[in-house]
Amino acid sequence: MLTAAQITAANLTAVGRSARQCAEELKVCRKTVERWRQAPEFRDAVAQEVAALRKQIREHGAAVKEARILAKRRRLQKLLHIASQRAGDPKHGGVSWDESGFMVRREVCIGGGKFGKFKTQYELDKGMLDAINDLERDIAIEMGEWKQSIDVTGVEVISTEIVELASVFTPLQIDEAIQRFRELQEAHESSTGALAE
Repeated sequence: MLTAAQITAANLTAVGRSARQCAEELKVCRKTVERWRQAPEFRDAVAQEVAALRKQIREHGAAVKEARILAKRRRLQKLLHIASQRAGDPKHGGVSWDESGFMVRREVCIGGGKFGKFKTQYELDKGMLDAINDLERDIAIEMGEWKQSIDVTGVEVISTEIVELASVFTPLQIDEAIQRFRELQEAHESSTGALAE
């Protein structure tokens, strides 16, 4: 049977504390904690505590959808708070004329040595915007509200006949048919061109 101090040491060990850290917290010798760690009952207590911690994480931690969404919302709110603090306030790295908080002021040195001059540049904080966009997308995905859009610009319109043919022929057969069509088309164009002359 483990003592209260041994149970505390087992719990501390389960969360990754070293023998020295356990000893300091319990006000015992490090060698004592190392000796306790050799006992099968102590190791069983550590294993039970690790299992309990894993179960708690599964039930209440990142594995639970609501917990993940809540954590992402908190991070999103923190980023938006930073942007609102920065908006129009040069003391917080912002720009006086920017109310969004997404523009930042940077001092850059142009040139080098004694001829170098510092110049103020303004730029969009793309990193923060990307992080906000990523969090918003992740939250929408978690909630099942994200619809992936597909960019079809530059894509040729495909007729139902082409789709039907694609379901009957192999890609190699389709490529051969396209090549044969082009050859016939070129032959037709050159024969009609010769007649026109």
